Amino acid sequence: MADRLQASPADHRTQYGLKPTGEPNRYAVSVVKIVNFHDVVERQHRRPRAEKEEVVTAHPGPRARFRATLWAIGGYPETSPALLGANVRAALLAFGSKTPDNLAAAGQLDVSAEHGPTGRTVGLCLKRSGLRLSRLLASAEHCDIPVGLLEELPDLTQVEWDATLRMAGLILLALDSEPVRQANKVGAAETPHERFRAALWAIGGYPETSPALLGANVRAALLAFGSKTPDNLAAAGQLDVSAEHGPTGRTVGLCLKNYQELLSEVLWLTSGCTIPEQVATAFPGLVQAEWDTVLLVAKMVLVALESASPP
Repeated sequence: MADRLQASPADHRTQYGLKPTGEPNRYAVSVVKIVNFHDVVERQHRRPRAEKEEVVTAHPGPRARFRATLWAIGGYPETSPALLGANVRAALLAFGSKTPDNLAAAGQLDVSAEHGPTGRTVGLCLKRSGLRLSRLLASAEHCDIPVGLLEELPDLTQVEWDATLRMAGLILLALDSEPVRQANKVGAAETPHERFRAALWAIGGYPETSPALLGANVRAALLAFGSKTPDNLAAAGQLDVSAEHGPTGRTVGLCLKNYQELLSEVLWLTSGCTIPEQVATAFPGLVQAEWDTVLLVAKMVLVALESASPP
């Protein structure tokens, strides 16, 4: 158990540009005010437990249920990790159906509580090793574009692939709870963590909002959450929100600005890719099935953040 709790130290949080406990994020003040929908979402997250649970359970559809269970990880960190994990696995299978790949991923997925230098955090992890999914994605940054992905998207650049991995990792990190020592006191100002979560929620929660405004809010909140490191600035420069119209209706989601490809679709095309050499070096005990789980869950999370309206 001790190894499990120490399996994912805070180093990947600093890699993503997050500040240590007690150190203010000096870029937080630069975040544009997330318009009215931000306040609505944040008020919902601050409601008393009984009222909040009623709101969550009232959401119809497997997409909303999956999104709500993901948000509960950071919203209810005092809940048993075993219960949070069971809820996420059940919601994942309801959302994505019980395909062989989804069943395999659910079998590898869990939620853990970790105690580190910055305090206690609760987040998505691999069941066998306890490694956080966000840490594994962080270790894959700047790896070569998978061959299979390049065959499907030959114009995809390394910068765009790097931005996709960085954004997916930051989103997974945002789903974790904040370290307990950083938790807000009643009446305190919003943290960058809360702002980023609200901006992400708004994509699927308020799809009638201008995609340009949704994109601007996500980029600003990303830089407040992760700070203005070169990698975060590069990712923000490649990131946008688009509205797509297809056979199944209108979809609003995170996309690559120049390529106009949804991030979820880019990651869908990585299915079956081998573990990058640098990830295998950093985590020699990682097996292919676990790496497949990291990518599949990241894809599913991105899809869950999107809106889907019938034609």
